[in-house]
Amino acid sequence: MNYRKGIGYLSSDKLCVSVANQEIIPPPPSHWTIPYELYKFSLMNYDDCTLVINDQTEIFLKANQGFCTDIVDAPIYSVKIKEDGVQYNWIGAY
Repeated sequence: MNYRKGIGYLSSDKLCVSVANQEIIPPPPSHWTIPYELYKFSLMNYDDCTLVINDQTEIFLKANQGFCTDIVDAPIYSVKIKEDGVQYNWIGAY
């Protein structure tokens, strides 16, 4: 079994409020040639919402349900919340 060695972490710096379909994961530094690919990701939602993962999979979450992935799951490069006004915070590892 192979293991991935991470190089860093990303997260929200405060409790956030969603703007419908706005990307949550920030762009990488300008000198990078590839986007972030998170091998671990966790989001806590404080309101009902629908996540759009990697621009293809929609997942409904009840308020306070949250969503987590780790090294055995598919990498994440995009996360959006379909609705406006959802409070959330997140953390990821790349």
